[in-house]
Amino acid sequence: MLRDYREEAASKGGKGNDATRGALTKYLAMHDVAVNWARQSREKIARRVSDTVRVRITRKVLDICHNSVTEQHGEGNQCEGNVYVHRKGAAPTDCGLVAIPGSRGTMTYIVRPTPDPDVQQAAGWSIAHGAGRVIGRKDLQRKLDKRYPSKEACEKALAVTELGGRVVYNDEKILRQEAPQAYKDIDDVVGDLVTRGLVEVVAVMRPVITCKL
Repeated sequence: MLRDYREEAASKGGKGNDATRGALTKYLAMHDVAVNWARQSREKIARRVSDTVRVRITRKVLDICHNSVTEQHGEGNQCEGNVYVHRKGAAPTDCGLVAIPGSRGTMTYIVRPTPDPDVQQAAGWSIAHGAGRVIGRKDLQRKLDKRYPSKEACEKALAVTELGGRVVYNDEKILRQEAPQAYKDIDDVVGDLVTRGLVEVVAVMRPVITCKL
């Protein structure tokens, strides 16, 4: 979490602090533009996918980005006043239900973050947005290149998951780099969140189509 440097700089005064405040304001403005562009891109992708599978989207349940800075207001000993929360690979706890996917070959959990503001604040208003990797993309690709040296062997082994789901992709590397064995056990990840009192499980879903473009 980042404290509100704009207020801190303003209280201290001075040209250096003015420069810091100006740089922060400029960065946040550029950040908001990038986040908005990404949001609109996701909406366009969602519409194209829904048109392809002939499913009508009636409302958007969840839309989060991988890397973002948002402003929060904290109260109590841990955090007092306005702060900036930098999430990199995390989901917010104040936007309703959250989907926590394991991988294209494991289940996805739909969870409801705890409404307790003290617990949310202690966790930085954030929870896991996925299982998380246990092996890097390049390392996994090298490993699977040896196991499935041809394009045909790769597609046969990895384009359909053990759960019967289909993978839609435009780059063969994705099949290897994002294979299910790249990720942690989603049951353990969600179980830890439940044990800590951060979430309750609402539903468990099986991925039918995974689109990675």
